[in-house]
Amino acid sequence: MEDYTGKKCAGRTRGRRDRHPSLQAGGGTLLPAPRTGLARGSPRRRGEFPPRGFYRLLQQLNMHIQEFFVRRPITVIMISLAAMLFGAIALSGMELELLPSMRRPEISVITLYRGAPPAEIETLVSRPIEEALSSVPGVKRVRSESIEGASMVVAAFEWGTDLDFAAMRVREKADLVKGALPEDAEKSVIARFDPDSLPVMGIAVTAQGGSLDGLREEVEQHVKPRFERIDGVGNARISGGKTREIQVQVDGARLFAHKLSIFEVAEKVRLSNQNFPAGTARRGAREYLVRALGEFREARDIGNVLVRSDEKGRPVYVRDVAKVEDGFRESTSFSCFDGRESLAISLVKEAGRNTVAVCAEARRIVDELNERYRGRMELSVSYDSSVYIRSAVNNVVCSAVLGALITFALVFVFLGQLRVSFIIIAVMPVSVMATLFLMYLKGVSLNMMSLGGLALGIGEVLDKGIVVADAIEARRTAGDSVAQACVRGAGEIAGAQLASTLTSVVVFAPIIFLRGIAGEVFGDLAFTVAASLLVSYCASVSMVPALYAVTERSMGGIVNKKSAGADSRFGLQRILARADTLLGRLDGIYAAYIGSNLERFGKCLAVSMGSVCVGALVFYSIDYSLLPATDSGVLTLRVTGRKGAPLEETREHMLKLDAAAAAKPYTAHRLADVGFNPAEVAEYFGRERNRSTGELLVTLRDDRSLETREAVADLARAIELPGGAKLEACTDEREFSGLMGMTGGGLALDVTGDDFTALERGADEVIARMRGEHALANPRAVSERETPEVRVSFDRVRLAAFGITMSQAAEQVRASVMGEHAGALYQGDTQADITVRLREADRREVRDLPRINLRAREEIVPLEAVASAAVHRGFDRIVRKNQRRCITVAAEAAPGASVSSAGEALARAAARATLPAGVSAEIPPETGEIRASLDELFGSLALSVLLIYMILAAQMESLARPLLVMLSVPLAVSGVALALFVTGNSVNIISVIGMVMLSGTVVSGAILLLEYITIYRESGVPAREAAVRACRERLRPILMTALTTILGLAPLALGVDRGSEMQSPLAVTMIGGMLASTALTLAAVPVFHYKFFRDGP
Repeated sequence: MEDYTGKKCAGRTRGRRDRHPSLQAGGGTLLPAPRTGLARGSPRRRGEFPPRGFYRLLQQLNMHIQEFFVRRPITVIMISLAAMLFGAIALSGMELELLPSMRRPEISVITLYRGAPPAEIETLVSRPIEEALSSVPGVKRVRSESIEGASMVVAAFEWGTDLDFAAMRVREKADLVKGALPEDAEKSVIARFDPDSLPVMGIAVTAQGGSLDGLREEVEQHVKPRFERIDGVGNARISGGKTREIQVQVDGARLFAHKLSIFEVAEKVRLSNQNFPAGTARRGAREYLVRALGEFREARDIGNVLVRSDEKGRPVYVRDVAKVEDGFRESTSFSCFDGRESLAISLVKEAGRNTVAVCAEARRIVDELNERYRGRMELSVSYDSSVYIRSAVNNVVCSAVLGALITFALVFVFLGQLRVSFIIIAVMPVSVMATLFLMYLKGVSLNMMSLGGLALGIGEVLDKGIVVADAIEARRTAGDSVAQACVRGAGEIAGAQLASTLTSVVVFAPIIFLRGIAGEVFGDLAFTVAASLLVSYCASVSMVPALYAVTERSMGGIVNKKSAGADSRFGLQRILARADTLLGRLDGIYAAYIGSNLERFGKCLAVSMGSVCVGALVFYSIDYSLLPATDSGVLTLRVTGRKGAPLEETREHMLKLDAAAAAKPYTAHRLADVGFNPAEVAEYFGRERNRSTGELLVTLRDDRSLETREAVADLARAIELPGGAKLEACTDEREFSGLMGMTGGGLALDVTGDDFTALERGADEVIARMRGEHALANPRAVSERETPEVRVSFDRVRLAAFGITMSQAAEQVRASVMGEHAGALYQGDTQADITVRLREADRREVRDLPRINLRAREEIVPLEAVASAAVHRGFDRIVRKNQRRCITVAAEAAPGASVSSAGEALARAAARATLPAGVSAEIPPETGEIRASLDELFGSLALSVLLIYMILAAQMESLARPLLVMLSVPLAVSGVALALFVTGNSVNIISVIGMVMLSGTVVSGAILLLEYITIYRESGVPAREAAVRACRERLRPILMTALTTILGLAPLALGVDRGSEMQSPLAVTMIGGMLASTALTLAAVPVFHYKFFRDGP
């Protein structure tokens, strides 16, 4: 048994002595540990003053713990394997998403009032609900949107509000106001904002060898339920195609001749289409149910329905006043896929479900249904959000693996021993899998943020393993036995490693206090990195000594011989020797530089301040944005036709766009969607959808040579629409909908007021001012758009004279134009609605409306006798914010202008606008929240720096010395700024998080330098010699630590696959900061220390 008490045991010295200059300097004796307790791998010299107080107890505890690890290596290995096993089990059950699940603190009240125009929805529905929700405790603001047939009122709460309790309060208020709403209004639905409510997959259904007639019915009955049975699919929406309908087309002239109203016809049809139970009857000993069957069997049965008898007693049947057709409902939408008319199915997943798994199963169902319905229909995937997610996640994983391989090569070059390198690398999978298990317990999904944090933690894992292995090798070189070297080497630096780990972990503490979007998005990243750091510490101080001891005792000689043979066979020995020679020369050059510049404090200060100032100036010229620009490979072309344009005209515009997109070599698939679906009107809040609007979703080829934004600009230039029609082209970034809660890319203003005429003038004034700013392009009003409408105004006196109430007259007009539902025709498993309304020739033109027949007491009265009809302007939707009407004015950044300069131009335009009394223009609250999140992130950066200083001051028992360590933080500014500027990245929440992480990483080099200078000074070495020797001896560990981080992040920064854009700014920030800080720290910290502490101990 080997001796763990500290006595020397016989044994040959392992390792290469020339790789540890600190040991050469002492003639084989070990240097004393620093008084601060921050030594990373610095063993003590004989005769040193023993540590006192808490640090001595901590060191003794570490020695006992390390003794257990070395004595029980199999136990450590089994615990490590168990951690990997639990991590693998957790990995199989974790969700895979693009971003963390984010729930905005908003609760919506959606109320349907079918057929009502936006103006009536606003007055009768939205306003009463607004007033009720405004009194809910905790509500920050209220906004509403009124569209045809529906109202949505949204109550926004503070971040961190208990939404379950808030939803209960909102429900109570909605129930109280229910009596004030129209009788025909449906019950209000309470809903929460959920980015998962957007479709994750689009499927186009085209007919093979025929038309779409009847295809929608088959899809609704057989295809839609199959997709909705997928585990994780919440809803499958269908648009396009034709819906079967039994149409009873009433002839207005015949109706008037027989003195009938359309209500009478509809009522008779409805009453004649019923089955009734009629009791029971007996036959012998058996009892039978009796049913009276009256339902229609075929459409022609409707024509035989008796409406009434005329004055001469002659029967009047439906066929006498109407024509019955088994046809299709009037189209309000049109879809086509790759130029072929189609049905469009949108799959919406349930909240919190795995998008990748849902889409994979949906693709399997698509193949299954194509086999089943071969020759009848063909299903094609038009959009798949999991493609981008898989690409993004795979990019992060591959970058992490490649970075680990590069780091392994670097470690091998520095250490020169293959066995030790493998021991260090072995810690990595254990740390990763254990971190995954902790993520699973915390409920953190696999997403870009958590995987990015895991990738960043890998560098720290290797760093800690390197420090422990270096300490053990130093002990072995000094002559300690294997057991002694493992116990002493790891035990002496365990406390310092813990302090270093806590210094890095505390950087993420401020993120815990973040509120708003930044807190929601980066909570996963902060937890993952913190967990990875703590796990890596535990793994490195336990696994490295245990594996070192067990491999040295069991197969050390074999491994060394094989390694030597391999080194000789592949020429690695020669490469390692040259690398060692180069590093030795670098040590000498650096030591000579420090020796000749220690007293040039002024020059060093000027260079340091100059670099900080240059970094600040470069930062000022960098663009600011919420998120980095992404390349999703999907773009959207939106057409807005002239006011009141029919569906056919918009369809022609869309087909023209589709043809232009099909001609481009980078286009893979196109899905056109024109008009709207009346049955899903509640899905159109926030975007204008009617017969004069349409969208073309273009999926780009994977092998394209241009980015999505370039394709958007190319298509916008290639398409020209006739006058009155407008085209908007943008990248499709629905994956980031949870973050992008704004209009126009954040360049928007809310113009609010009570009087709409004044509000319009104010919006026009703001737009005019925006046109005068060169940094802004395409200024426009996006909240409301005029649309023509016919208003029927009733004369109450005349209505009273004929004995007709206002509601009776209005309902008869609605039934004549829109139609009256009169039951359904059931045939087997299929059903078709029966609709009674005037034939198209009697209702198409505005001039036909006055001849609509109204039922009075004993006669039929034409509409023109009691009302007048005139064309007025109306709105597709009406937006209100904080109980005032609102018109949102938006723009884009002009070509060549940054988003930040465009934002300044927008603010100038708002300030210079002369607005009417009662009208105001302000930045939308959503945009304000985003800017507040960026400000909070910068605040977190400052707080992180303060916390690091406090920890260092507590460890060093000094207020001044930590300032030298903190000097590394501002020195990183120039590197960060230049890296972002050169790579074309913006300052966004991703890069700011990188700055926060950087503040806890760059200080390690300064800590190493200062503690070794302190070691020599406490040993009686003069100040100049102490600085030179410390710099020479700590150059390699500092370079190794910095290079492992830089090279480990290099693949992530250089990622070229789709999805790499989200993590690239963070990696670029870290690399730039590490390069600048490492170089300037090595040059400046010794000079500053010599200036201010040369006379210190």
